Amino acid sequence: MVKKNFNLILLVFAIFMVFGLTSCNEDKVKASDEMDKILSQFDLTDPQWFELYPIIMDAEFEIDRVSVILKKTTTYPELELRHFGLDNGERLEYKWLRPSNEKSPNSDFRQILVIYLKQHGKDEVFKAIEELKKLDFIKHAQPEYIYDIEEN
Repeated sequence: MVKKNFNLILLVFAIFMVFGLTSCNEDKVKASDEMDKILSQFDLTDPQWFELYPIIMDAEFEIDRVSVILKKTTTYPELELRHFGLDNGERLEYKWLRPSNEKSPNSDFRQILVIYLKQHGKDEVFKAIEELKKLDFIKHAQPEYIYDIEEN
């Protein structure tokens, strides 16, 4: 009787594992397909700027957000926070979603947005930038610097 119950428990466990793994794989395939659709909307040959414009570590900047420039696009997709894969992301706000005159677009136009972070601090900003660097559709990410304007 104990052996029969044990075998039944193993069978039920095996069924849950198979269906659970199938569900996880389907989710991964859907996420991969969605990322492929996103990537297809950007010019992936557009080089990143991380080497050209290095992060100024000791400059003053906002400790709750990251400024992001996306690579060239002609479709101007409105990406959601989840597309950036940041665990610490709270919300995003587009500064420039599309050109003001789409009938004669500027070939150098790039979307610009700000991602606000749940947890604040310089280290959190730098961690977010490192994660964003890994995304193929990111042109550049940097802290949102605080600039002083001197009056003459």
